[in-house]
Amino acid sequence: YSANLGIFSALKDELDWVLQDKLNHASLIDGNQLIGLPVQRYLHNDIASLEKKVSKQSGQGMIVTDTVFSMDGDQAKIEDLQKIAEGELALAKRGRPGVNVSGAILMQDDAHGFGVFEPNIPQNSIYMATLGKAAGTMGAFVAGNEDFIEFLIQKSRPYIYTTAIAPAICVATLKSLDLIKQGEQKSKLLTNIDFFRNFSQAIGLPISPSNSAIQPFIIGDSEKALGISKKLFDQGFYVSAIRAPTVPKGTERLRITLSANHTQSQIEQLLVQIKNALQ
Repeated sequence: YSANLGIFSALKDELDWVLQDKLNHASLIDGNQLIGLPVQRYLHNDIASLEKKVSKQSGQGMIVTDTVFSMDGDQAKIEDLQKIAEGELALAKRGRPGVNVSGAILMQDDAHGFGVFEPNIPQNSIYMATLGKAAGTMGAFVAGNEDFIEFLIQKSRPYIYTTAIAPAICVATLKSLDLIKQGEQKSKLLTNIDFFRNFSQAIGLPISPSNSAIQPFIIGDSEKALGISKKLFDQGFYVSAIRAPTVPKGTERLRITLSANHTQSQIEQLLVQIKNALQ
């Protein structure tokens, strides 16, 4: 959260517009509001919607997206977003007047993808990721070109005026990064994700278009989602019920987060209990 606010606050005097995915994390929306620019959002993962909105902008802009979306678990189309940021617009290629082809900055928040998926970090883009998910510690980092990082060091007030992370946390994080590089835990997690999705389909549960550790089951009703969550808790499964306004009304859901340490037996039992609760 603080890292995203730090990026936006540093760029306050550099940006004329910001465009965000409809389902971006709250910290990105709050950062946008912090610098006084209108919160403009394009339809979720909809490149045509983004192109249309970009065509109406002028000046220096920034396109902002989650990399893995926190409530749906699906992934942003980074390559397409970068092409738009660089001004390679389908609209521009068709010679439409008023289209901004001067380029924009692409910023991605990879809180839920870092350590699991190989990052796609286009040249001259901004990449933020947290260390409290796959790395299992705390804090966050920002990656970018050398000039931008120096700019952040000088201008980002949340970075300048926040107490540094404790040395013990830094040592633990370095160890976590070594484990991530080894890949054993990542392999276990990806295997669990595949098993979860395959077994869900086998027993007739609807699955979302997510290949990440975040696997939502849309219930569509707040009370029903809470009721199923409580039943699962009584049976030994902690599954959060996510309700409006965290997600749009009518898309209330169970949000399952898989880990490398879950066993296939546990996953199977959970899915059978969800199937029974939905009947």
